[in-house]
Amino acid sequence: MELVLILLGAGLLLFLLSAGITSMMEKERRAACISFISGILLSFPYLLPVLKDVTYPDWISAGMISLAGGCLAISLIPFRGRIQYTYQRPRNRFDERDTMFSRQKLVPGSKKFEVYYRLRPQHRPL
Repeated sequence: MELVLILLGAGLLLFLLSAGITSMMEKERRAACISFISGILLSFPYLLPVLKDVTYPDWISAGMISLAGGCLAISLIPFRGRIQYTYQRPRNRFDERDTMFSRQKLVPGSKKFEVYYRLRPQHRPL
């Protein structure tokens, strides 16, 4: 039973740490902090038997495993049912370079940077 808890805790920790690293690579500091902190806090009860010489009673171990399984099951259940999509034609064209993430990749001083902000001076950072 403890091995299952340890594997669940390690999996949870690795998942949230990888989410935090991905968030750091995308320069999203808040998301990275939340991922790191929640990874440590949420996996701590599962990894406690490894960190200290602690053994949980079987009913607590079963409850923790059931909690993890229940959360996984709830996240996989489609509650909204079938969604009806309708095709919508955009009324006006949208330039994808105007999105924040595209502008974040522009390097100051480069030709693309100068051309983009010459055409759209209202988007120039302050």
